[in-house]
Amino acid sequence: MLLVNSQSGVKYVSGKRPVYFSEAKEFEKHYFTKDHKIYFRQDFQVCHQVQQKDECMVLHRLSKLYDDILIDEVQDLAGYDLELLKLIFKSPIRTLLVGDPRQGTYSTNSSSKNKQFKKSGIVYFFEDGSIDIKRDTKTLVINYRSVPAICALSNRIFPEHEADDLRE
Repeated sequence: MLLVNSQSGVKYVSGKRPVYFSEAKEFEKHYFTKDHKIYFRQDFQVCHQVQQKDECMVLHRLSKLYDDILIDEVQDLAGYDLELLKLIFKSPIRTLLVGDPRQGTYSTNSSSKNKQFKKSGIVYFFEDGSIDIKRDTKTLVINYRSVPAICALSNRIFPEHEADDLRE
């Protein structure tokens, strides 16, 4: 998949405002350039659209390509990225996610979809009970980056995630 880092689906600019190709009526022009590159930050939304039409096709394709998927910095996922995660969780693919909600500073997707789970809100995406995952809050509890005083301050600032915090 080749990505283009520019605004997706711009048909033309009227004054200072862009006019976009219709997602429903002009799907390919909305998501892809003329030379078939997908616009950056639209890749998972396209997957979601395809999945809406045929979930089995997407799951089958992913399962054929991957036995395992490893995702680091999961706290940076947002929008349709999370819809793809839900789909992956339905597949036989073994999936390992690593993240720290306290480091939620960057979102991979600016969509309003799943906006309640952006950045540190990602913990609630996994806590609503609709996703069957095993959480490991013990393996990576030692912090080798920060001194104990910084860890203690972090624990006071973010007490709601105290069970998952960085230990001294």
